[in-house]
Amino acid sequence: PREFLPFCGILALCTHYNHAAYQTRKAIMEQVRIAMSDKRWRTREAVAMGLQRIAEADFEPVRTYFSLWQANANDLEKRAFLATLAHPPILKDEQIARYSLEMSDDILSRIPALSKASRRAGDFAVLSKGLQYALSVFVVALPDEGFNLLKKYARLHDPDLTKIIRSNLSKSRLTKKHANRVNEVVQILNNNREVDNDDQ
Repeated sequence: PREFLPFCGILALCTHYNHAAYQTRKAIMEQVRIAMSDKRWRTREAVAMGLQRIAEADFEPVRTYFSLWQANANDLEKRAFLATLAHPPILKDEQIARYSLEMSDDILSRIPALSKASRRAGDFAVLSKGLQYALSVFVVALPDEGFNLLKKYARLHDPDLTKIIRSNLSKSRLTKKHANRVNEVVQILNNNREVDNDDQ
């Protein structure tokens, strides 16, 4: 109840975006950003699906707005960025795939500094779940750079980063095509665990 109409509305706005005048486009994106933080998960899904429609036709508007919003984005907005970008049809473009990894790097880099209270917040859990699948989609698109990113964060002794990395390594899209590389990252995570056990 009360979700279907907003869901369709967001999709309709985004579908219209590429045919709209400048001021209308601006208004659409303002509504899209508000919907990114909606408490209804289906509304947030509509945002990702709608932005993917825009990106399939022209990625530049998505890149422009994400870059404007990125520095001050909340966790639900960050999750929306990732969910939008984790779309294989647009990741065939190497530049978009690289941009997606750079966005992921920026988001991951901020996690170690988060307080325990911030990590227990529901919005962070939503972001974490998004990271737990999106990274693997980006890594498939650019394996060399993608696995380097996973290794970078696997080396940090952070429980949330470890959970995110392990979840991505379990995805069949990586295990079937890149088993050896997956094992390399798993070994880094396992070495971290052994070090932690020795310290105790």
